[in-house]
Amino acid sequence: MNYEWHDFVSNVGVFLILLCYLLVQLGRIDTQGIRYPIINGASAALRGVGSSRLE
Repeated sequence: MNYEWHDFVSNVGVFLILLCYLLVQLGRIDTQGIRYPIINGASAALRGVGSSRLE
């Protein structure tokens, strides 16, 4: 099993979702603001790109 580019992209997506959760818990971003859906959307897109490379 090799670590390829799509694995890295998925890991970045996971990192973003965890970062978003942390920022919400610390009160740094509001779930009703614009940054929350942007970060969540970007992380979902990255995780989707990474998981689309199944063999």
